[in-house]
Amino acid sequence: MAMAAVPTWCRFQILMGRLKSIALNTSSRYYSASGIQDNQAQKEKSHPAYEVSTEEFKFVETLLPRETVPDPPVHESYPTPSGWVPPAENQSPMKYFVKRTKNHMLPLYMQTTHAGNRHMVMIRKVEGDIWAFESDIRQHLEKVSGKKVAVQVHEVGRFIR
Repeated sequence: MAMAAVPTWCRFQILMGRLKSIALNTSSRYYSASGIQDNQAQKEKSHPAYEVSTEEFKFVETLLPRETVPDPPVHESYPTPSGWVPPAENQSPMKYFVKRTKNHMLPLYMQTTHAGNRHMVMIRKVEGDIWAFESDIRQHLEKVSGKKVAVQVHEVGRFIR
């Protein structure tokens, strides 16, 4: 039956009937409770049988990240070629110290701002007297560079910039 020969109101009814049947098929297939149960039953029938095995899980464990960071390896000499030095074993009581990260690295971070024209170093995880640390670091940097150095202390955040 050609659509041109059918009156407009009939075309509308035919079109609505088609849309309604499409909507019913879609809704019954995906959204109705019986349709979901039917689909799940069909999926279970279509999947092959399987067995649960924990023996192969040892291969999966090698791919998973470790829960704790292992101790650093012992090297013949320090500093290592990368410049890494392990933390001191015997620490005398100090006014301040910088705690290492979980990966045994010093928490020093370089920040570049103002389109690369301003470079700052942030020292995080400062424990103890942060103001004495700021004073000592400023004196050392001014002595080394020969210039006045601006240092910003964030006492609550335990870091220095």
